[in-house]
Amino acid sequence: MVLIRFATYLLLFLIVPIALNAASDEFIVRSFVGTETNPPSIPSSLTATPVAMTQINLNWASSTDDFLLSGYHVYRDGSRIATTTVTTYEDVGLAPSTTYAYYVTAFDYFNNVSASSSVVATTTFATPTVPVVIEEDGGTTYGSRARLPELISLEVVPALYGAVIRYETDSYVRSVVRWGKTISYELGSSRERSFARQHEVFIEDLTPGTRYRFSIEGEESRGRFGVLAESSFLTLPLEDVYPPGNVSGLRADIEGRDVTLSWVNPYDADFDHVRVVRSELFYPTDEVDGWVVYDGAKTVARDEDIIDEGKTIFYTVFSYDQKGNVSSGAVISVRTNGGEVTIVDPVDETKNEIALNFEDIHFYQNGERVSVQEGVVHIDGAHYLTIEIPYGKLPTHLKTILVTMVPQHDTTKKLDFLLRSTTDKTAYRAYLAPLGVAGNFALRVSVFDFKTAQIGYAQGIMTSRIYMYADETTSGIGAGLFTWITTLHSKQYVVLFVIFLIALALLARKLMYNEQR
Repeated sequence: MVLIRFATYLLLFLIVPIALNAASDEFIVRSFVGTETNPPSIPSSLTATPVAMTQINLNWASSTDDFLLSGYHVYRDGSRIATTTVTTYEDVGLAPSTTYAYYVTAFDYFNNVSASSSVVATTTFATPTVPVVIEEDGGTTYGSRARLPELISLEVVPALYGAVIRYETDSYVRSVVRWGKTISYELGSSRERSFARQHEVFIEDLTPGTRYRFSIEGEESRGRFGVLAESSFLTLPLEDVYPPGNVSGLRADIEGRDVTLSWVNPYDADFDHVRVVRSELFYPTDEVDGWVVYDGAKTVARDEDIIDEGKTIFYTVFSYDQKGNVSSGAVISVRTNGGEVTIVDPVDETKNEIALNFEDIHFYQNGERVSVQEGVVHIDGAHYLTIEIPYGKLPTHLKTILVTMVPQHDTTKKLDFLLRSTTDKTAYRAYLAPLGVAGNFALRVSVFDFKTAQIGYAQGIMTSRIYMYADETTSGIGAGLFTWITTLHSKQYVVLFVIFLIALALLARKLMYNEQR
């Protein structure tokens, strides 16, 4: 017993200083002796929403406990059907046109159970009736046809031995993703258990450098089933020579003389970190072309005591993968005039002495070149995109190639990035992560010489489509430029470690309590 008590005090001694120094997070560590009999608060705001003939989704507000809340019991028609640690539950396998009543209770670490929440009841969707047959001249048509759901977004992120397929539907769907090397999709499938609008499928055990085909089939809430999309992807080669995508959503905020940059890291499977480089001359074209402001995996950096009235500051954010490959760089520049903060745009659409044309810009997807026709290029928004200009098309004395993409549905969300010379000096190139959405983007390319004077300009339209079954595309795709994923910061690892130590302390105390009995 002495050993257990010593271990408990030692763990608490370690937890307290870690909790006090974990960035801005606060941790409350309590030492408890004896039994605890207070139940958690009653779960509130319970809702039950039918989303299909066989599924009802439950949501409720979280409970609180004076010691440690452990989870919730979910009841249907008076019988417990599930135990969960989150405040949502999907009840599947129900009967159509049937009313079900639900309530939820909360329980804590000592298995004290709260009173039940208020009871809510709802009814699953009815089985659809057979469509009415309508006789018309020239044939028979059917009324009451239900349309199939459509994809709002679709993105495919390939890796060496697998891929992640993420997509969003405009209504609740229970889908099946099938894949293979042919349109027979002979290698496997992944079937969803419940209806949802946000979907994610992880495919494993694939071969590097190989093209795979996949289809997405969906069942809508009233039983109709059909193909939502068919496409393909190419897994990464064993020798990874491809740089990661640039960061997205890059913005700058000024407070006094400080500049705070924020962005979203690329979600490449092998992403490692970013480097922010600053210059007062022009956009840094490589990771040592200026002053390094930040180097790490976070999504925000603060450049302190740097802004002066009327002075322009240029920033480039480079992303790195685990092999050391570096992206072309996302850029932004800021200036203050009379106290007003301005995002600088150095482009002059009238200057094009090298006679650069939009047709001089090459676009590639899945290893194949995408043609430009009359100033418009059509791309698949679900796949990676390579943009490049052949090395011989431009003079050797140039310094910077700036590319700007502006979504026509929201001109405030423009994206600026650089084209970098390849190591073999065959092209100036940038890789873009899947856009994930459909829509038109104004795309312009500006070329600057070593004196930062503009010498070339070209512009055109890039149309992003989510290619569907039978070469159809979705219509009315929702707004937004990219689908982003949040990275886990180092501060969160500290949180997880502290939680682990707390769990060990509780276990040691429970053993001591049992020994005393």
